[in-house]
Amino acid sequence: MMTTRSAGTLRARRGREERTAKTSTDNNAKNLPKDFASSTTVARYGLWTAFLCGLLFLVVPYVSVGVMCSAHAQRFILMLHWVKNPFTDLSELSTATFGSHGVQEFTLYQNNSQHSTIRGWHILPTSEASKQNLIFNKDTLTRTSARVVMYMHGNAGTRGSQHRLDLYKLLRSQHFQGMHVVTFDYRGYADAVGVPDIDGLVEDAEAVWRWILAQGVSASHVTLWGHSLGSGVACALALRLQRQTGTVQPHDLVLEAPFISLGVAARSHPLGAPVRWLSAWGMDEITRCLAGMFENGQVVGKLTLPTLILHGTHDRVVSWDNGNQLHDIARAERADAASVTFVTFDGVGHDDICYDARLVHVLQVFWDSPPSAGRGVSGN
Repeated sequence: MMTTRSAGTLRARRGREERTAKTSTDNNAKNLPKDFASSTTVARYGLWTAFLCGLLFLVVPYVSVGVMCSAHAQRFILMLHWVKNPFTDLSELSTATFGSHGVQEFTLYQNNSQHSTIRGWHILPTSEASKQNLIFNKDTLTRTSARVVMYMHGNAGTRGSQHRLDLYKLLRSQHFQGMHVVTFDYRGYADAVGVPDIDGLVEDAEAVWRWILAQGVSASHVTLWGHSLGSGVACALALRLQRQTGTVQPHDLVLEAPFISLGVAARSHPLGAPVRWLSAWGMDEITRCLAGMFENGQVVGKLTLPTLILHGTHDRVVSWDNGNQLHDIARAERADAASVTFVTFDGVGHDDICYDARLVHVLQVFWDSPPSAGRGVSGN
C-alpha cells in the first residue's frame, strides 16, 4: 500500500509537470508569428461573412418576391399613401398658399363598398384670385372660358406636398393666362377616405373629370397631367375616355417622369437595388407579379391625344430611359407620329422639373401650337 507521504510526493510531482507543460505551451504561443494569429482571425470572420452573404443571396430574393406578389404589400409599397405629415392641415395650407380667394376645396363621394371619398382643390389663376369679391359657384370655371389642368399626383405625400404646390403656383401664374388647376387626393391619401388600388385610382380620376365637366367646362379645355404613378392614372383615364362612345376628348395629355410599366420602373427603383444585386430571377419574378399594372407602354401608342412627355436625366426614381422609350413607342404606333413630343431636362431629378426655367417656354409652345404642327416643342 502506498504511504501517505509517497502519495503526496506523487501529487506534487504531477502538479510541477502540469505547470511546466502550461508554461511551455504559453511560451510556444508567444513565439508564434503575429500574422499567424491575425490570419486565423481573418479566416474566422471570412467564414462568417461568406455565410451571411450566402444567406442574403438565398433569402432576400425569395422574401422580396413573396412581398411584392402580395396584394397588401403591393398597396403598401407602391401606393405609399401612408407617407404623409399627420400635422399638416390641408385647409390651412391651401389658404396660406393661394389666399382665401384663390382656392376652393371640394369633396366627392364614391358609391362603392368602401364609401370612399376624394378630396381636392380647385385653384384659381392669379388674375381671378385677386378679385376680392369673388364668390365660388358653378360658373367660376366657365365665365372666363377657362383652361384647366387636371393634375394626378404620384405616390407618397398629398396634394399639398411642396413640389406639387410649386407646380400649381407656376401653372396659375401670369405665364399662362386664365389657367385653373384642379388637384386631388385619391382614396386613402391625405384626408380622403378609403383604401387605394390600381382600379380605384382610375375610378377616382374619372370622377374628378366628370366633376369638372359638371361645372360647365368644355372637355376640350382640359389638360390631363400625370406625374410618376399619376402618369399611369392619366394614361388609363385617357384611354378609357377615348373608348367611350360620344365622349369629347380632353385637350391634351402631359406625362411628367412617366414609366413604361410598374414592373419596368421597379427594375430601376432604389428600393429594388438589393434584389437586382443578388438575383436576376428575383427581379424577373417581381416584374411578373406587377404585370398588367399601369402598362403605359401598351397604352400611349393607342391614344390620339397630343401628348407631351417630360423627363429629367437625373431622375433616380423612374429612370430617363422610361420616358424616352415611351416616346419611341408612341411615335412608332400612332398614325400621327407628330402628336407626341419628348422633352429632356438635363440634370433634373424626379420632382424637380417644375423648378427648371425652361418649363414655362415648353408648355407655352405646346399649348399654343396646333396639333398638326406637333405642338412645336423641340424634343432635345
